[in-house]
Amino acid sequence: MMTNYRVAATVLIIIVAYLLGERPGTKYSTWQLTLDLENAQQNFVIWDKTKQDLLISGQLGMGLNLLGSRYQCSGQRSDSICIEWPGLAKLIIERKKYDADDECYDIVWQSLSAKVAPKDCFDTKDTHWYGGPEIFAQQWPIEGAPMNLQQYVSGDYVDKPHVFGSVLENYWLSSRGAGIHVAESVPLHYGINSEKLCLKADYRASIFPRSSQNVLPRLNYSICRAGNNLRDTHHFMSSGLFSKPKDIPDELMFRSPIWSTWARYKINIDQSVILKFANEIKDHGFSNSQIEIDDIYTINYGDFIFDTVRFSQARQMLRELHAMGFRVTSWVHPFSNLDSSAFQEGLKQGYFVKDPGGKMPGLVQWWQGTGAIVDSTNHKAVTWWTERLKAMQSLGIDSFKFDAGEACYLPASFHTIFPLMNPGQFTTAYVNMVAHFGRQIEVRAGFQSQQHPIFVRMLDKHSTWDYNNGLKTMIPTALQFSLLGYHFILPDMIGGNAYDFNATAETVGNTALLHTETLPERELYIRWLQLSAFFPSMQFSIVPWQYDDGVVEIAKAFVKLHEDYITPIILRLARQATQTGDPILRPLWWVAPNDAITHTIDNQFLIGDSILVAPVLEKGATARDIYLPEGNWVDKLRGERYRGGQWLHNVQADIKECPYFEKSPDP
Repeated sequence: MMTNYRVAATVLIIIVAYLLGERPGTKYSTWQLTLDLENAQQNFVIWDKTKQDLLISGQLGMGLNLLGSRYQCSGQRSDSICIEWPGLAKLIIERKKYDADDECYDIVWQSLSAKVAPKDCFDTKDTHWYGGPEIFAQQWPIEGAPMNLQQYVSGDYVDKPHVFGSVLENYWLSSRGAGIHVAESVPLHYGINSEKLCLKADYRASIFPRSSQNVLPRLNYSICRAGNNLRDTHHFMSSGLFSKPKDIPDELMFRSPIWSTWARYKINIDQSVILKFANEIKDHGFSNSQIEIDDIYTINYGDFIFDTVRFSQARQMLRELHAMGFRVTSWVHPFSNLDSSAFQEGLKQGYFVKDPGGKMPGLVQWWQGTGAIVDSTNHKAVTWWTERLKAMQSLGIDSFKFDAGEACYLPASFHTIFPLMNPGQFTTAYVNMVAHFGRQIEVRAGFQSQQHPIFVRMLDKHSTWDYNNGLKTMIPTALQFSLLGYHFILPDMIGGNAYDFNATAETVGNTALLHTETLPERELYIRWLQLSAFFPSMQFSIVPWQYDDGVVEIAKAFVKLHEDYITPIILRLARQATQTGDPILRPLWWVAPNDAITHTIDNQFLIGDSILVAPVLEKGATARDIYLPEGNWVDKLRGERYRGGQWLHNVQADIKECPYFEKSPDP
């Protein structure tokens, strides 16, 4: 029987496990949860009694605007809290303690009405947040880049800046040390701004599947805190949420640059262009890990066969590239356009993701036309798709760049052979499928796929200086990948993709031709190049000799720095990541989690704990301010020593320089 629970907010303090649930001889909880049921907005606060400070605050049940009633829980711990809004929703809050310093609150909302979509929001005004999705205007921390509340599925933000990007996880971390994880089964909607981070469960306006129209949304998540700070909480949560990589990717991809045709040539490639490109790389004295043949080398999208007009001697071309010392990869995607022979074959055999009826393929619009998408949950479809790629390898293709894989390319009300409870699981299946091609591949999408020893590429960047998917988003995106457990980061092409958004597309057949003769600004290109040298891999397409000898000289110097100095450190950290799960690239708060200054720095980063990188990211700048966290640091450009915990102002960095520091055990 329910009892009315309308108690004044000044009196209503629920101290979960501290007063209600502890047993003699056990340690007291270090948390205190305050839930205000007198207010229809259900304000709540979790207080860290050890630090005597706020851990997290917000509002539960946004939009209910009614007072709930507490009832006797059934099947939960004695210290659980159960509240019901009759005919609308139920709320259960249950505490779980893992050891003396690690504990969580499990919060479960169950809608009881088709009109109710449970929604909780957390304050961001006095707390910084990290995690969630890759986005167009990526910032670090994430509350600086507002995103409207929308279905939480991976998307392609290159031409739709308002959607989420290719990599996301149901995980968020606050600077106060609170971590949030939402269950994969939740039809999640997510949004954030400078005041609130909101989570909502709603099947409406989403592609989240449900077994029947009678199923009502359930919002199920955990709020956790571990150890003494946000790094401790991250260790605790990531160890349970993300698999450690089983191995490291191909070592040559770490060491020497990848050379791609895409940004320089777009789809205007043929056999002579590829060989000319390779000869230029060799003639200018640059090393390589591989050369990548991008869009378009086939006649129709989906047919993994070289166009015999533009590539009349493909096998001979590949032999020549190998003789020049290049490994060769090619661009691959999961789509089969309507005019391809692959579409006809896949249609006949039932190899594509289907429409709601489960019989016909669900057609999707992607950036190069209309087609069907291979069902990566179908073992027979996977075999068919991969065998066709193996036929390309028999010609001499060494490996592949796997594009797309995001949930946004699933047809509406999709049907897969293996039922999915979350659209993100399609991305997981796609990456599982392509990972069979080994450690030399790259992907751009990720969801619960951290275990694979493959590079994950940032979604296409624009050739600008700003936060509109430009240079300033490179470090925030890298730190985002790192926090989500994707440690083998492939930055996008140096200088960005040189897209000309004012260009007019011509159409030949069903292929849209995108022309551009615009180079990224010289200074932007150089600063982008310098930053990329400190990432796990370097990728060129726009090439230094398209500018002048000065740029070529700078490029050679930073490729050498990457190969000789950075790569050995990164390889060691990559191997450690397979054991510890710790990222290669780290935010400054990793070594100084209690230093509030480090919580908001998004233009510096660490390689491991020992290398601090502070690139110049402002147009026209030849100096910048640099913050050194705790420890002793050596300026690798000048040889000067500094004690950490201080700002260095007006540090000089001319166009040939990128400031970086090495941690020293000596003062």
